[in-house]
Amino acid sequence: MKAFLVLLLATAISGAVVPYPSNRIVGGGFVQSITQFPYQVALFEIGQFKCGGSIIAEKWVLTAAHCITQLDGSITPIDNLKLQIGSTHLHLGGKSVKPSKIIPHEDYPKIRYDIALIELKEPLVFDETIQKLELYRGDLPVNATVTISGHGKTGNDEPISEMLKFNTMTIMSEEDCLNEMVNSGWKNIICLNNAADNGACTGDSGSAAVYEGKQIGVANFVRGNCGTIKPDGYAFVPFFIDWIEKTMAEFYITSSLLLPNLFFHIITLVKANLLRAMKAFLVLLLATAISGAVVPSSSNRIVGGGFVQSITQFPYQVALFEIGQFKCGGSIIAEKWVLTAAHCITQLDGSITPIDDLKLQIGSPHLHLGGKAVKPSKIIPHEDYPKIRYDIALIELQESLVFDETIQKVELYRGDLPVNATVTISGHGKTGNDEPISEMLKFNTMTIMSEGECFNEIVNSGWKKIICLNNAAENGACTGDSGSAAVYEGKQIGVANFVLGKCGTIKPDGYAFVPFFVDWIEKTMAE
Repeated sequence: MKAFLVLLLATAISGAVVPYPSNRIVGGGFVQSITQFPYQVALFEIGQFKCGGSIIAEKWVLTAAHCITQLDGSITPIDNLKLQIGSTHLHLGGKSVKPSKIIPHEDYPKIRYDIALIELKEPLVFDETIQKLELYRGDLPVNATVTISGHGKTGNDEPISEMLKFNTMTIMSEEDCLNEMVNSGWKNIICLNNAADNGACTGDSGSAAVYEGKQIGVANFVRGNCGTIKPDGYAFVPFFIDWIEKTMAEFYITSSLLLPNLFFHIITLVKANLLRAMKAFLVLLLATAISGAVVPSSSNRIVGGGFVQSITQFPYQVALFEIGQFKCGGSIIAEKWVLTAAHCITQLDGSITPIDDLKLQIGSPHLHLGGKAVKPSKIIPHEDYPKIRYDIALIELQESLVFDETIQKVELYRGDLPVNATVTISGHGKTGNDEPISEMLKFNTMTIMSEGECFNEIVNSGWKKIICLNNAAENGACTGDSGSAAVYEGKQIGVANFVLGKCGTIKPDGYAFVPFFVDWIEKTMAE
């Protein structure tokens, strides 16, 4: 959640990097090899990328306190966290490690103490891809250049960066910092200057700012929007060295940290955006109706199935983002229309998601690379939603799509369906309960369950509105696949709604039955 506050900063000595003119850190370029930033850490909460961090010892990671605490002030449950190291890519390569202790500074949530330590279960084995970062001691020269890195958003309306990026900033004088941030507390916080369209952004919290190969700061907050000329605020590492070393030595954690409303100091986000970001962060695959935890899977699949080699195989696939965070799938059904699940475009309080919070990505099998971003002009859930049998919605686009081999509509199926017929599903959903959202589009096949069997599995399922799809163990839909299409003989028969129990079990998955809703779809598009 708080990852939406965020900054980017991270590490030091730049090597050969690929400059990128518009899709920036904000600004800067892409890192070519993790050996340039071997201390970079990506922190995930419940499989969702949240923040950055830095390796500072064999068993210790330094990050921001708001990255490991909840909105009510409590410390994040340790089993919800996972750290990824040793790779420039957020979801590919590297090594996954687990924490054994989470220790925010005892004076947090005061903004000047937004710093925390994470102890790892096992000591790291250092090599060229995984290394600790030394901590800086002493004063710093004004206007000195520091390096930041991270997977944060490339701009206010852009997604999290799958590839690690970097940029450079300069150290602001104490006087200028004081003028920008009243009572900034120079000893605790350092201000870093950036040019317009450069600097940290959402997702960079906790990452390092580095000077001459040593860490001087931990990303805490930005002022206003990402990429403005306002300075970014970092916890000043030299001030906290004694606390860091004492904490690592004593392995203690205080109980005085359960303080409420820790996010009110964040300058970056307004309360409403935080609430919406919370829901985007939860994103449960087929979130309405019969709930159930999703199952862990050892396979790198949809669950099961395989990766799509070319978007020409699924040119109708849509990825729906809310406030820059991937949320659901969808399907192109006309030049200006996308079909999805109603729970994908509504909020926890039942209201329709603000239209400016949504963006759709089409024309690419990769969640964050290639393709085309399009914006909605209307959001229309079925009028009988939130009844589970009416979990279907339409999104009208601002402009008509130009179809080609990578962007095409899928026809809607009409009529009855043969029992046990094979259908194809696709999506970017999680590969298992403890696994991340899939960056690459995946697919699988399922079979149509008889009406009687569906009725037995889902009491009062209402065959005319819901269809049950069978899957073998370790196969099926999962978190993030909501709204995506089920297709039979090249035509859409279903919209992903919910799973029963856990992902990848032998329980059937529930889909809105498209043939039942064809009249509503056509009438809505016409009106």
